Amino acid sequence: MKRIHTLAVIAGLLAAGACNRGAAHDADRAADKAQKEMDKVHNAQQDLANDGLDHSKKLADKASDYAAAQSDFEQKRQIRVEVLHSEHALIASQPVLVSALANLAPLTDAGRADVNEKLQILMMRLDETGNAITALQSVDAASWQDRDNEASRAMSRLADARDAAFEALRKAPRTERSA
Repeated sequence: MKRIHTLAVIAGLLAAGACNRGAAHDADRAADKAQKEMDKVHNAQQDLANDGLDHSKKLADKASDYAAAQSDFEQKRQIRVEVLHSEHALIASQPVLVSALANLAPLTDAGRADVNEKLQILMMRLDETGNAITALQSVDAASWQDRDNEASRAMSRLADARDAAFEALRKAPRTERSA
């Protein structure tokens, strides 16, 4: 039963991770495109101001391209945020599981203290990661890469904290049960 649960958790995390990488890549490309289109609009505006020529059609075309790129970025950003929220929610269920298993296991006081410490770290990482994901929801294309990298690093630290909590539970010294 324990192996089945472990395999199910691993399969879910692998699937979420693969989806996460694709969403991150798509959002990165969309942010780059939106930023390039905005630069083109600014260049067209500068041409209009500098040349005094009728560049209004060119400017309108560039503005239209920018609007399409911005819309695409917003859609990709939302997908990326939803994928991160899903992965975050999956990991957020793990502290309850570790705690329940620790309560069932005959752990020594030192073992229980170590597991509890790892659970506290996991809970802090959950908050940190949740904040990083929330910050992504309203970030613009120019700031996307830095904020997305920040969220990715937070997710990595969260996964490490989850793994450390399970490892502490697995390695925690046990007492002998009385019959």
